[in-house]
Amino acid sequence: CAAPRRSGPHVMPACARPSTPPSLLEPAEQTFFRRLGVFAGPFDAGLAHAAGSDGDDSIESLDLLSRLVDRSLVVAEPRAPLLTRYHLLDSLRHYSRERSAEVGEADALRTRFVDVMAAEAGRVVSTGLVQWTAAVLTTVGMHFANWTAAIEICLETDANAARALRLLLPMWGMVHQGRAGEIASLCDRLRERWPAGDEPLRAEAAAVAANAYLVAGRPETAVALGEDTLQRPVASPLARVVALRTLALAAQHFGDLASAAARFRTARDVAAAAGLAPFDRELTAFLASIHGSTGDLEPALASLPEVASSGASAGDAIAEIWARLVQTQLLLRFGRAPEAAAALAAAQRIQSNLDYPYGRVTAARLGAILATQERGWAATRTLWREVVDRSVAAGDLGELGNTLRAAGALALAAGDREAASALAEAVPRGRYVTALGAALREEVATLRDLVPASPANGLAGLHRVRELLARPAPGGERSAPPPGGTVHGATEDSEASTAADLARPVSPSLRRAGDGWTVRFAERQVQIRHLKGLDDLAVLLAR
Repeated sequence: CAAPRRSGPHVMPACARPSTPPSLLEPAEQTFFRRLGVFAGPFDAGLAHAAGSDGDDSIESLDLLSRLVDRSLVVAEPRAPLLTRYHLLDSLRHYSRERSAEVGEADALRTRFVDVMAAEAGRVVSTGLVQWTAAVLTTVGMHFANWTAAIEICLETDANAARALRLLLPMWGMVHQGRAGEIASLCDRLRERWPAGDEPLRAEAAAVAANAYLVAGRPETAVALGEDTLQRPVASPLARVVALRTLALAAQHFGDLASAAARFRTARDVAAAAGLAPFDRELTAFLASIHGSTGDLEPALASLPEVASSGASAGDAIAEIWARLVQTQLLLRFGRAPEAAAALAAAQRIQSNLDYPYGRVTAARLGAILATQERGWAATRTLWREVVDRSVAAGDLGELGNTLRAAGALALAAGDREAASALAEAVPRGRYVTALGAALREEVATLRDLVPASPANGLAGLHRVRELLARPAPGGERSAPPPGGTVHGATEDSEASTAADLARPVSPSLRRAGDGWTVRFAERQVQIRHLKGLDDLAVLLAR
């Protein structure tokens, strides 16, 4: 809705006004609502109790939270049978913070908020080191804004880096989910504010910073910080594993696969000895990727089902997906498309209800490559536009570059030089490192001559790519994949979806579910209560 005309400090847009004005709440409700304004992003009932209650009765806090939801002062988003996210609309958050300042509790609430989020960061890291489950990844994504806000408060108020370093650690889980730039920027400020010190977790935070710098396109800084971390006598196994992993990815990016393999192997050995099972599984898959790429394919492929099985047993869906994606890329690289399609379909089934941006973007790209190999470039141009859009939305410039280079290589091989040139020109300039690398290394190398010395503005280049890929295919060929069919002769009971289906994003939808609605949009799903007009909107979306 349009921004309001502010006649005073407390005016809010009509569309954001709750059914019960905050001033008419009962005293306990007013206090609880006021304190929830300290959250910068979503929170769960446990955090609401920790930040907003003066007592130990979590049932009372849940009752207050439910009453605020009923009064439209707090938004509830059921995410799973036992998980509900809550958040305040921006206007109500600002309102509650103004009330906190008026009663003189703003500073105390900010201090308490940092302590609450630091404790949550410690809990998430402890859990994730044992089981990197879908629930852990979801929690890291949910708390990202709150951890960022808490670090901002630390930068402003704290004498040492202790709390800020603890808050930074779980952000490692978002480095490969499109947040590397934000994390790297935070790390810059932390290192400038506290360049030295003996606080706990300095080595671990340095390793996280190195990983963020690498993915954000600053490999020299990442390598220097990673090497420095390994030299610290106090570096824990976790710090060493993350630093070694960063150095291995950097070596892989610069083509030194022997050094990359050695670093990955050392990191895996450290992880195994320390009982860091999620890292052990991931690093085993990294090693398989390198060994398979250098010709030792069968042993590499043989190790990946074990990684997936171990992940499944531990509830580590990320390891399952990662193993299947590595398997898909290796099989693609060696021309074994039917097996690649089956591996990719398995990855897609695992992550169908998982918010894992990296996995979705990588799977979409690999699915589009399979579709193009099966049906040709002309028949899959519009599919590639969808995959480019998905890569842009994920926010990871390295993965966007991977997608543009793969599409460009396939376009050039098909003789579509105009599209290939546009795709090559749109690749983000910089040394953005990706975890899996290019699936079509030899083909991508042919694009180098098409990259202009003075590339166009990145946004303009992406607009041109989208425009070109939306045009009808040259020569009157179909630009959309035919319905039905299987990939490279896969049978119906092989459970391998068509390659195009593996790459294509889920369409927005709005469906009635009892007294509420289920909304799917931009690969997210939320439940909302019934509101006037939703029936009409559902009809329009269905057309």
